[in-house]
Amino acid sequence: MQTVTAQLPEFLRPVSASGLVRIGGTHDGGYVVSRAMLERTGFLLSFGLDQSWAFEAAVCDYLKASPAVDHEFVCHAYGKASSAPKRPWWARKIAPVIPNPPFDNRHATHFSLNVGRESGGGTVTLRDAMDRVSVEGPVLLKIDIEGWEYNVLKDVCDFATRVSGVVFELHGLGVLEDYALVLLLKLMSVFDVVHVHANNHGGIAPNGMPQVIEVTMVPKSAAASTGAEPAEYPLPDLDAPNDPAKPDIALEFAIPTVDVFKQLDSHRLREMNVF
Repeated sequence: MQTVTAQLPEFLRPVSASGLVRIGGTHDGGYVVSRAMLERTGFLLSFGLDQSWAFEAAVCDYLKASPAVDHEFVCHAYGKASSAPKRPWWARKIAPVIPNPPFDNRHATHFSLNVGRESGGGTVTLRDAMDRVSVEGPVLLKIDIEGWEYNVLKDVCDFATRVSGVVFELHGLGVLEDYALVLLLKLMSVFDVVHVHANNHGGIAPNGMPQVIEVTMVPKSAAASTGAEPAEYPLPDLDAPNDPAKPDIALEFAIPTVDVFKQLDSHRLREMNVF
């Protein structure tokens, strides 16, 4: 299949492509992370659970095998089970109809709760979830909640000193272009990008950007550029199309950062309540 190409702002170009590994499934549900990030991790906090638990299971197994991890439980996973009929696919992914996640032998706890901007009514905030993590050691955040990630990612910077990295899926680079760019800029005030991949389920927006991207970030203090930046994304042997029946999306980091700032007017930034 012929690869299609999308554009992203130059500030999203990863600082390094060395020491990366794919965790989880080969296609949708798998993520590329850095080995150094895994080595620093003491706990996994996962928001958003699909029918596949491959990423969570692999990280749990890694942590339990690590001599640096001496606590019993290594993961909290959030996803509210629901039997409501005729829910759209994105709602089913947020709230899969799976009453008992297969974490029993992996020292993980499943909370049948959604994660959002405010607490209550079956929903917790990022702060609520972080407060439940009582073990020492940096927390790896995985956020894949099909559009609801804006309610969580806006607060991630508050916990930069407590996390080893953030793996997330961001939707709406077409429909919510300005909001998405502001959110990414806020995150990059304290994090660096080590990997980015376009989810081909979403295709390419009219503005030339992918509708959905998968991003891995680490705190700036933990990132190190090696100068080994590859010329092309997706990365061979690591990236794979989320939908194997469609071509993967190649990325060009061709949108100048200065043009992004020109596009984002200060009045709208205040309205967005991100900064």
